[in-house]
Amino acid sequence: MKKTSEVNFFDNPNWYMLKVLLSAFGGWPYQKASTSRTIKRAVLFVFLLSTLLPLIFKVYKEWKDLHVVLVCGSQILMHAGTLTNAIYCFLNLDKTRKLLSEIREIWNLNLSKNEFKYFNYFANNTRKITETYIIGLYIMTFFCLTYITVPTILNILLPLNVSRTTIYPYEHEYLFIDNIKYENYILINGWISTFIQITVIVAFDCCYSQLIYFNCSWFYVVGIRMKNLTTIGDLKFENKTILFINCIREHIKALEFADSLQTIYATPLFLLLIYNTVIISMTGCNIIYHIDDNEEVIRFICFVVSQFFHLFFLSWHGEKLIEYSGFIFDFIYEMKWYDVPKNASKFIILILIRSSKPSTLKAHILVVSLETFAMISKTALSYFTALSSFK
Repeated sequence: MKKTSEVNFFDNPNWYMLKVLLSAFGGWPYQKASTSRTIKRAVLFVFLLSTLLPLIFKVYKEWKDLHVVLVCGSQILMHAGTLTNAIYCFLNLDKTRKLLSEIREIWNLNLSKNEFKYFNYFANNTRKITETYIIGLYIMTFFCLTYITVPTILNILLPLNVSRTTIYPYEHEYLFIDNIKYENYILINGWISTFIQITVIVAFDCCYSQLIYFNCSWFYVVGIRMKNLTTIGDLKFENKTILFINCIREHIKALEFADSLQTIYATPLFLLLIYNTVIISMTGCNIIYHIDDNEEVIRFICFVVSQFFHLFFLSWHGEKLIEYSGFIFDFIYEMKWYDVPKNASKFIILILIRSSKPSTLKAHILVVSLETFAMISKTALSYFTALSSFK
């Protein structure tokens, strides 16, 4: 396979979307430190603070009103999640760059036709998954924002004697700004802040998806290599031993790659899982409290559905890592053991022992998996039931 530079490799269709999304706010690992990158990061934090601080002021002013606290609390936690994603993107630039460079090096190896096909299949699959995820979140966000902006648009195009009530993307309490006089500017600022947040979230999630899915493909290819070695009849035992040892080394590298993912994502995933649990509970209560207000109900439903979608996306990838890292155990069992060189048989036993315990991605105390998704969903609904009892 022809070797490619970093620029050319990450400009291919399977990686270009990730590169664009991370570059949009200065989070692309290969982006050089420059005035442009600094400005992008500054714009990100300015717009986030422009909607976060008014939310905090609103809670401070009306902290005795449970309805206001729940609405503002869920929106504050969404901002906290965005800040968590952005900050950990910046903090882990070097670690992420190292993993991306390792991926590029694997693709630049002399892969066999079948190995290239497997890697390419996983890469294409990841691209389709992330594109669906990105498009789904952006469409849902656009629909929600458009729906709540309709009254403001009608006030301009078809004014009434009494203006229709303006619905804002976020609750707010500006200390030095007239909310009524500048309502259109506040609305526009809310739109911009929302799309910036969605961009940060999908960029973080897509990087997470790409890295995990590549790790899955690596485990799968190593397993296929080991299984196929016993079907090659014209190789000498000495050559087979060398190939087995190479497979073992590749397996160790794949395990180290999984460990690196753990160091990058353990803390942010832990925080995001907590945020999601609380947000879902609060938003469920908001739906109950505003059940007679169609505009608010639709906004909250879109919000809670997107949170479930996000939580499932994170958990599903953790499940895939568990699944594919355990495939090596199955592949070794399918090998022709009698055709394994004696020098390599002891290594196979070690791999069997190691692969019997699949690699996992832990958000500290929680294993990221579909089981965790179910547990968090159940916990969120329990909190929702408890909170709704205060109505």
